[in-house]
Amino acid sequence: MGSEPHDHGLQPKGAVSVSAPAPMPLPSLSRPLPSVSRSPSTLAHPPVTLTASTRRLDDVVILSLTGRLDTQHPLVAGQCVERTLGQIDACLAERPRGVIVDLWDAEPTRFVVALLGLVRRRAERWKTPLVLAAPEGCRDLLEEVQVASLYAVHPSLDSALDALAAPPPPRPRGR
Repeated sequence: MGSEPHDHGLQPKGAVSVSAPAPMPLPSLSRPLPSVSRSPSTLAHPPVTLTASTRRLDDVVILSLTGRLDTQHPLVAGQCVERTLGQIDACLAERPRGVIVDLWDAEPTRFVVALLGLVRRRAERWKTPLVLAAPEGCRDLLEEVQVASLYAVHPSLDSALDALAAPPPPRPRGR
């Protein structure tokens, strides 16, 4: 019985007792959250992406697309689209006579068609002719999504180059 304080449930006058509330139970999930696979097989096979490269042939820009726009990895696909548009913007700023989009090594998907739409709009802003060099499957896809009339599609890079070298057809005169 020395000098040790004793707790008799008494508090000094004016003191407030604060106690933490009991923890609330977490609600159960009706379905499990999706997990991200980190298996070695997933990491060993990065997503296949669409790559874009540009080169000049005289005063014509050739934008070559290779691979596929992987919608299973939207961040990677978004970066690919941004890079491609940055490349075409830089090329158009140099005022080429025309642009050829070479699709022979790209997987034709609706997402590639959407990317083509963005490239086409940029070329239109610069008033630069744009043609495609593409296999039959790509032409079929353009028809399926009803945008084939927006593009001049050629079966080879040579025929696309020839099309840009030819003078444009004369416009009909108004009455």
